[in-house]
Amino acid sequence: MDIDYLIDRLEALIRNGKRVPLTGNKIMIDEQECYDLIDQMRITVPEEVKIAKRTLLERERILADATEDAQHLIEQAERERQHMLGEKGLLAEAERQREIIISVATEESDEMHMQAQSMYDEAVAQAQEMREGANQYAVQVLQELETLLGKHFSMVQNGLRSFKDQAEQYQQQIDEYQEQYKPEYVPAEKVAQKNSNAAAESGRQPAQPTPTITKKPQPVPANQPQQQRPPQQPPNQAKPSVQPNPKPPERGGNFFTPNRQPVLRAVPKPPPKEQEQENEDGD
Repeated sequence: MDIDYLIDRLEALIRNGKRVPLTGNKIMIDEQECYDLIDQMRITVPEEVKIAKRTLLERERILADATEDAQHLIEQAERERQHMLGEKGLLAEAERQREIIISVATEESDEMHMQAQSMYDEAVAQAQEMREGANQYAVQVLQELETLLGKHFSMVQNGLRSFKDQAEQYQQQIDEYQEQYKPEYVPAEKVAQKNSNAAAESGRQPAQPTPTITKKPQPVPANQPQQQRPPQQPPNQAKPSVQPNPKPPERGGNFFTPNRQPVLRAVPKPPPKEQEQENEDGD
């Protein structure tokens, strides 16, 4: 049992005791319990004392060992100091060599640092020059490409404008030709009446009524030679009926071939050299 625990119990017993009136600081406690605690303390104290003694003896032994070790270290250090003092010349030479080595190493380090800095500055300058040259070349190439693209774009626009104008002209000509060459159909009653009148005048039987297709007068283009017109029939004779041609117009036919529709081919003309020169000058 721990001595501290027993002391705490004795202190609690005194604290909890009842005070005697009119006696000042006197209190009443349990006598038997107090004796029991004292007996336990007597039993416990010798063991604690023994532990304390052992602790003190161990402490003294440790201090003695430490003192002895310290004395040995002091003696060894003294011997080494004497040895070093006896070799003062060697120490001085070693110190001189150390200073020389440090000086040479410092000079070499400074020189290498200067060379590295010079190489770094030169590399930075070359990189800057190369970057500026690359930027200038890229700008020049892009400007030339922009000029070339602008020129071709202008040429393409001019060509498209010219093709559109020619296509509109050709389409207008086609519409005019179609309007001029559009056939006119005569009703069968009028054809029969006309044939009856002609037969009555000539004394023949009237022919069967057939639809007649008449054509408008065909204009002669300016670049085509004037063709000879067929002789007109007398007014008292009946005009032969013209059957419509069911076949489509053949390629390569003449505008003035009977019973054939005109075939127009729109062929775009290349712009003259003067116009190309003006387009290039404008670009």
